[in-house]
Amino acid sequence: MRKASVTAVWLLCLGSAAAQVTRPPMTEADFRAEADRARTLYQAQNFTGALPLYEDLYARQPANLAFEEALAMCLLAPRKEQSETEVKAAHARSKTLLLDAQSKGDNSPLLKTVLEKMGSGDGYEENTGSKTPAQQDFARAEQAFSGGDLKTALALYQTALVEDPHFYVAALYAGDALFKSGDCAQAGVYYGKAVEIDPDRETAYRYWGDCLGKLGEHQRAEQMYIRAVVAQPYAQTTRSALADWAAANHSRTVAPAVTLPKRVEPDATGQSNLTLDPATVGSPAASAWMAYSIAPTIWAKGLFAKTYPGETVYRHSLAEETQAIQVALAAVKDRNVISKDPTLRLLDAINRDGMLPCFILLDRSDRGIAQDYAAYRKDHRELLAQYIAKYDIHAQ
Repeated sequence: MRKASVTAVWLLCLGSAAAQVTRPPMTEADFRAEADRARTLYQAQNFTGALPLYEDLYARQPANLAFEEALAMCLLAPRKEQSETEVKAAHARSKTLLLDAQSKGDNSPLLKTVLEKMGSGDGYEENTGSKTPAQQDFARAEQAFSGGDLKTALALYQTALVEDPHFYVAALYAGDALFKSGDCAQAGVYYGKAVEIDPDRETAYRYWGDCLGKLGEHQRAEQMYIRAVVAQPYAQTTRSALADWAAANHSRTVAPAVTLPKRVEPDATGQSNLTLDPATVGSPAASAWMAYSIAPTIWAKGLFAKTYPGETVYRHSLAEETQAIQVALAAVKDRNVISKDPTLRLLDAINRDGMLPCFILLDRSDRGIAQDYAAYRKDHRELLAQYIAKYDIHAQ
């Protein structure tokens, strides 16, 4: 690891307190001109050039969320001669700025995406401490990209991918460089390579969907956004991207309108107090809700341990919820009752389609059920995608 230079660390510390520094007066015209220059450099991907301008703009107007977000993004861009210490400090400051902007009401898709990636480590830490030839070329590609040299960045991303065919982010960012260069068709080739490397990461699907949208291939774009959700259904970015596609294509994303009784889980002593909603008592569907409500007790007292022998602590599971709903449906002997009850009617249709586990995992998951998602997705990726298309997306 290179030792951080005293000057670089001093400048970074000054930047972290920029909002408190008194700046020389500036006319309104000069301020607008500086903001225009910063925006032009930022849009051209010249983050190194835009950084000092956004430092000044944010210091002058710390309440301006656009300046704060742009400054945070500029800090993420790698710069020449940065040590690992400087990179980590810049990333930490960027995250602080983004969280502050979010707390003030900034809910832009870019902010949400970057914060999620900071939490997952997707792309922002892989270029630090480079050792292999692929990592070294990737780091050089990042420097070229941040300076707006997309042609050089693309060549280096491609080289890194040849050196390490399993380098997901190299394939992803090669596609991104092509996308930003306007070559959406070729960008899709590299997004496809990223998907082949790791089909359980959502970013390449989502970027590919953006490309297809630019090309006017809206149905294929929809499939990519759906597959992004299948890859990582509990990430806000995937749901937001699909919702944005739907809104732009005269559709909307809404989960099936299912209302089930509250689960009654056993307490520390194993005891349960089953209380039914008075509104359901005596109704034709009461037998279904009774059957559904007692499931946690049965599972906590032994069925969970038999079904998941490798786990020692009871949790709400996919197997339990699937069985509970199916038992509830079976408890209603009169099909007319099911057809007249909106929740039972929907659950019956989903169950008959063989998609009940999909509904539970995608639209009724909790912390316990989510633990079963990866295992189910392994053999049911296509079924999950079909469920989303049929039950979560609705034409307007």
